[in-house]
Amino acid sequence: MVSIQVEGEDKTAKISDWSIYWSDKYETLLLTCHYPSKKTYTRPLSDCRISPARELGKMLLTKPGSTIVTPIAKATIYGERYAVVHYPDADKPYVHKMDGIGFAAPTAMKDAPVFHYFSAVANARQNCATSKTDREIAANVVRQLEKLPSSADTALQAYCTGRNGTLAPGRGLIYPFGLNESQLAAVEQAFRAQVSVIEGPPGTGKTQTILNILANILLCGQTVAVLSNNNAAVENVYEKLEKCGLGHLFARLGNQDNRKDFFADLPPWPLSEPEPAPTLDEIQALLARVKQHLHDQNRAAQLQVELDELTIERRYLQQWQAESGVQTVASLDRYGLSPRKTADLMAYLSHLGEQRIRLKDRIELLFNFRIFRAKPFAQGDARLAVFHALQMHYYDKAL
Repeated sequence: MVSIQVEGEDKTAKISDWSIYWSDKYETLLLTCHYPSKKTYTRPLSDCRISPARELGKMLLTKPGSTIVTPIAKATIYGERYAVVHYPDADKPYVHKMDGIGFAAPTAMKDAPVFHYFSAVANARQNCATSKTDREIAANVVRQLEKLPSSADTALQAYCTGRNGTLAPGRGLIYPFGLNESQLAAVEQAFRAQVSVIEGPPGTGKTQTILNILANILLCGQTVAVLSNNNAAVENVYEKLEKCGLGHLFARLGNQDNRKDFFADLPPWPLSEPEPAPTLDEIQALLARVKQHLHDQNRAAQLQVELDELTIERRYLQQWQAESGVQTVASLDRYGLSPRKTADLMAYLSHLGEQRIRLKDRIELLFNFRIFRAKPFAQGDARLAVFHALQMHYYDKAL
């Protein structure tokens, strides 16, 4: 229940509505009371009292559906209907309806060592700048760091505090610029976490990955900034989009000259209708098959590498045994040893060393390796010959 007093008189029961606004003419906040008779009565808000009212200090102002947060110096909320907001360095307050805004407490991000490091570097660059242009650029960076809102939902907050938040999964991703398995994983990770790092040498498809990320952001109806410490990287992204007929979606901004050129010659919007596209469900069904194909392809490549390594190792082992005059026993196939069991048996024989085979060892050989006769594994040269045969048997079975 909201109660309103005007110049000491309680008007609550007499009015049907009320509103607060700023008057540029009188340079003050005004309260207007609306009566059932359609008459209105306006007085300076300073002469009125609205209950309940509450005060807020330094906060972040948010708006539904927007990721932008704005720092405020203070605010007074009247009847949970209006918020009179004072912004830093503003000459006058602004009145917002409470159903269109929200407030969030700033975090301690700027107290984090990482943010202190950023600030220290920015100030050092400003102090060491040798030209007027460099000094202006560095000073602007310092100002922007000071103005940055300490919002809990930003990637900067996650980076400075080392707490990388997870993002809610969307309705599915698309890959219009092609992909391989590592690129697919990189795009998926970019939409799962607040901060993602994709690294790789030149020519490994980082730009292609960026283009797929941009496509999914645009699919969600959102905007995105593509930034780099050099213009060539950004130009590379733009050129690839332009080749695909998507240059009109990209605004080359950056320095003042780029902004002037862009707004002086806005790219034309395509006149023709785009070709019909498959539904997102159809894309996801096809993508599931592509993922399986990429996984199988990658696994086949890994197995081929392993086979090549085993082939090389077997060749060197065979060469060493021939040069060393190593004598091996007959085929060990009768024991039915897998590569893993072969390696385990070699380890067991190494553990025995020069010891004779005891009853305990016979039981181990029987139950672990299904070896009934221990004579071929006796001491000395016989055991060594079996060990060398096991080495070659391992590679034969593995291949």
